[in-house]
Amino acid sequence: PLADALQMPASGLQALVDDAAARLPWLRCTGATAFEGRLIAARYAFGHTIYRRVLYERVPAAQRLHWHRQWAAALAALHGPAAGEIAAELALHFERGDAPSAAAQQLATVAARALARGAGREAVHAARRALQLGQRTIERTLELELRVLEAVALTRLHVISEPEVAAAFERARALGAVESPAWPHARHGSWWVHFV
Repeated sequence: PLADALQMPASGLQALVDDAAARLPWLRCTGATAFEGRLIAARYAFGHTIYRRVLYERVPAAQRLHWHRQWAAALAALHGPAAGEIAAELALHFERGDAPSAAAQQLATVAARALARGAGREAVHAARRALQLGQRTIERTLELELRVLEAVALTRLHVISEPEVAAAFERARALGAVESPAWPHARHGSWWVHFV
């Protein structure tokens, strides 16, 4: 994926990074990962986060944005239909690449996956971060999905009759009817809050 992001041949990049890891004490190879289609990707790590941070801050801002977007695209292409498994990493790269709508979309996946495995706090955090990033830039259908994810996740953390839960479902319902599977969930949740 790094070779794709940097737009250079993978074998040439591999040789450069292997040479750097052999000469520099702050860079080391941490193993390899095999992907479908006979692709094997080596993994490298910095000896300490301060090295990564110093090098990262030396890269011009425009170049960082460009590389984050390319890195996200390369990772998404590599993982294909299983890209949902790395949605948090993709969201980070889209956010750092100044692509808030794409980051919000990935965070919606993070929130839904967290909710599916019972991690309510993680789901609330991901949904709220997505809503914060996507203020006035995301489509209404995505905003509704995020509002419903936030509200449902709050029901896992609080009693359904708590004002915070009611307010979350009301924010979702206030978006109005949207052609989305989230709309019936918003209405259903609002009804349950009202009923309780």
